[in-house]
Amino acid sequence: ERELLARAVLLYKSIAKENKAKIQELEPQAKNYKLLMGSKGNIDFADFVKCAKLSEGRNTFMSRLRREKILMQNSTTPRQNYIKQGYFEVVQGVATNGYSVVKTTITKKGQDWLIKKCDKWNLLEIAN
Repeated sequence: ERELLARAVLLYKSIAKENKAKIQELEPQAKNYKLLMGSKGNIDFADFVKCAKLSEGRNTFMSRLRREKILMQNSTTPRQNYIKQGYFEVVQGVATNGYSVVKTTITKKGQDWLIKKCDKWNLLEIAN
């Protein structure tokens, strides 16, 4: 009975140590996620890449989104189904030179969705 109890205690300590290590590993990601999702309003791709601390830059990330058929080829415009799902907004404005410009922004829902995609693609850096 003592031996069984001793083995149970060792097993418990081993599991607790593994769990603590996993928490320490994931804590920086959780802080990044909380910071990103705690902001107000939509953000553009450059800010998303910086705030999410992705392991690749804006242009490489956007190329990935094109390969994954999220953005249209040779464009920063998302495919219509992703706009309809509320992940992106495309807004038209006027540049300082008077020309019309179109800008894609990522909604809160889209940021959450993209963070999950980035995690699946192993793009989230673990910051210490």
